Formats: sequence, C-alpha cells, structure tokens
Amino acid sequence: MPELRVSLPEPPTSEFWPSPAINTSLSAPPSSVSLPPPDLRVSWPASPLSLLSPSPPNKLSWPSPPARLS
Repeated sequence: MPELRVSLPEPPTSEFWPSPAINTSLSAPPSSVSLPPPDLRVSWPASPLSLLSPSPPNKLSWPSPPARLS
C-alpha cells in the first residue's frame, strides 16, 4: 500500500517534468535547426530566423497573434 502511495505522487512529478521537457523539446528543435540554418540564414534575411528564435517562447506564451501584430 505505501508503495502504491509513493507511485501515485511519482506520476504527478513525471507529469510536471513533461511540461519542462516540452519546453526543452521546443527549445531543442530551434537549436538543432539553428545549427543547419546557416544556409537558411543566407536564404532568408535572417530576420525571420531571429523572429523564429524568440518565437518558440512567444508561441508558448501566446498563440503567436502578438507576432502578427508585430
């Protein structure tokens, strides 16, 4: 019984981790993309790339309507 009780609190912790993990995952893709995008940067003025970099956090904060307003 005590083991089950410990298991119950553990799942919530795991669920909380996924939240930060999701943030890290979102941040990770941009980072990975940032490495290859040197070519993409040359393709675009780099302005979109700059917006994309801050975009992940902004998108998480807002659905990205602020980006459209900007």
